[in-house]
Amino acid sequence: MAIHGALNYAGFGIRFGAKFLDGLLLGAFSLAVSLSIQGIHRSGPPNITRTLLSNAITILMSMSYYTFFVGKYGATLGKMAAKLLVVNPDGSKVSYAKALGRYFAAEFISGCFTLCIGYLMVLWDDERRALHDRICSTRVIRK
Repeated sequence: MAIHGALNYAGFGIRFGAKFLDGLLLGAFSLAVSLSIQGIHRSGPPNITRTLLSNAITILMSMSYYTFFVGKYGATLGKMAAKLLVVNPDGSKVSYAKALGRYFAAEFISGCFTLCIGYLMVLWDDERRALHDRICSTRVIRK
């Protein structure tokens, strides 16, 4: 985890790969939810109630996925595959509350509100922190 007392920060490429893997997993789940709620053979205009229900379940699942895995294991399945950990600045494990806050900061602030520029901050930050890492005081390190 630590190299000579310092954390081995993960760069943009490996973090992108882990995020991409998580996206594939959650995308498959989202597709299954959408098809089961809205049906395979839709005709006519979309049903707004079913669409909202499908989207709400997908968001709740995504939030639960990130919070559970980061809170319990320090990494999502994508980060585990890439041998990465989300930690506090001192290298300790993050709490479930911090994992939940980090999910919202990542998805909405680093992603949506900044048009993903918050993720790109990893490229020029000395500690390879994205905007959500700065907000939540976390680091992503190599195991």
